[in-house]
Amino acid sequence: MSTLMNRAGWVVAVALAVFVAAALAGVARGGPLDPPGPVASTGKGQITALPAVIDTPGSYLVTANLSGSGAGITINVSDVTIDFQGFTLTGPGAASPGTGVSIPAAQSNITLKDGTLRGWRDGVSATSTTYARIDGLTAIGTDTGVSGTGVTLGAHSIVEGCNISAFRGSGIIASFVTIRGCIIADNDVAGISSAEGSYVHDNLIRNNGKGVVISGAGIKPGAAFNYVRDNHICYNTLDIERMGEDKNVWVGNTFATSSVSIAPGTADLFNVVALDTASTNYRPDLNNVQAAGDPRFGDCAK
Repeated sequence: MSTLMNRAGWVVAVALAVFVAAALAGVARGGPLDPPGPVASTGKGQITALPAVIDTPGSYLVTANLSGSGAGITINVSDVTIDFQGFTLTGPGAASPGTGVSIPAAQSNITLKDGTLRGWRDGVSATSTTYARIDGLTAIGTDTGVSGTGVTLGAHSIVEGCNISAFRGSGIIASFVTIRGCIIADNDVAGISSAEGSYVHDNLIRNNGKGVVISGAGIKPGAAFNYVRDNHICYNTLDIERMGEDKNVWVGNTFATSSVSIAPGTADLFNVVALDTASTNYRPDLNNVQAAGDPRFGDCAK
């Protein structure tokens, strides 16, 4: 009986040794733990130096902090996405005009996201570009020198979660667009200038209208059918300028921390509730409120 058990133990030991040897041999000769071939390409182009010119639709990645002059990136086609991956494109500063991202012709479906444009006369110049999306972009102008604009876009576009400041012209110029969740500050002419048909909501619009054009406004619609809601508009030379047009709707905005609050307008829907500091019975969700720096509206610098 003891002999049979010893023989069985030897059989098991030999089988186990053969199994281990086979496994090690498989790993050594490129078994299932190794990739079957070269890692597939992501299919995304890389922007490694400026100037960069994009002539082919697709997705592109900025791979490092880059510096340049003239036009940093020029896009000549539709259907392009550029992911800045948190990197910064630095322009020439006030000494020489330049544009961070230039889209000179009528393109569509352009996305720019998650990066910084610093020291360009114009941040994004895309006047004729439709269906664009600018998401999570910081654009910081030169604050001196030639007048320029932070972001200029065509219709059906979205600007979201951006920080646009220090441009000698306006922060954003666009019509028939949505602008939401942005900080637009320290631009000389206007924070947001919309000619027609835009939805502007939940932005902080601060300290615009200074320097070259002292009558600049925090928000300056030039035509009709803009819907402006729930923005905090403060410390501008002129918080809200209504240009004599009509059919703009203003709801739930707080303002009047500036020396002048509202320029004369015509047939806009603009229902103002004056702040009663002895009461909390105002309705900023339904009406525009003359905050006058009341602490219940928070710190405008945020």
